[in-house]
Amino acid sequence: MAYRTFVDRRNSYWQAWDVRPERIERRSVERRQHSSGEWKGVERRVGDRRRLDQKRVVLDNGLGTGWLVFESKSEKRRLTPIPKHWEISTESQLRLLCEKAQLVPGNGSGTYGTSAA
Repeated sequence: MAYRTFVDRRNSYWQAWDVRPERIERRSVERRQHSSGEWKGVERRVGDRRRLDQKRVVLDNGLGTGWLVFESKSEKRRLTPIPKHWEISTESQLRLLCEKAQLVPGNGSGTYGTSAA
């Protein structure tokens, strides 16, 4: 996760970082395949060991590929998709990205870095 700080045109201090969600369920297909045909050994796969009672988070509005978080003491913003090479942007470029970002409602707590936004 890249992390940057900058000051906007109103002299407010901002933090910026990227959020890249990992896929919770990595197995989408059965990977065990044998080139010699049918498996003759002892079957070790008894049922599915994956926990199915866990909560699943559905990311919509293009958030599945990640987003940039901009947070100041008074507000939090989110920009998706993550711009390429944002971590090496100039301060003025970061200001422009922050201005384009969507305001995250109800997150003006001023607690820096406490959530993924």
